[in-house]
Amino acid sequence: DEFQLVQYVMSIKGLQFLISGIGMTCYAAYTYYMCVHPGGRHTCDQFGPGASYPVVVSLVDWFGTCVLVWVAFAWLPCSVRSAGIRDPLEEQQEEEEA
Repeated sequence: DEFQLVQYVMSIKGLQFLISGIGMTCYAAYTYYMCVHPGGRHTCDQFGPGASYPVVVSLVDWFGTCVLVWVAFAWLPCSVRSAGIRDPLEEQQEEEEA
């Protein structure tokens, strides 16, 4: 169904914004807060934002999401529209025939 494919693409992109955008911002803020200690000491070079998060995980997540969205987008021409605007005259004729 065309609606389901479009809904899937929109949901994935919205979820990508929430997880990769807002979620990673909160994670970075938390790791920065935890790496700064009282008295001006910090361990941000070892435990700060981006110091311990593997780049491979981010790349696999990003490319995986892009591939899923493009596959769904490629299926759109093959999908069937099962809902939409219907002609009221055809519906009236069908009701009269029945």
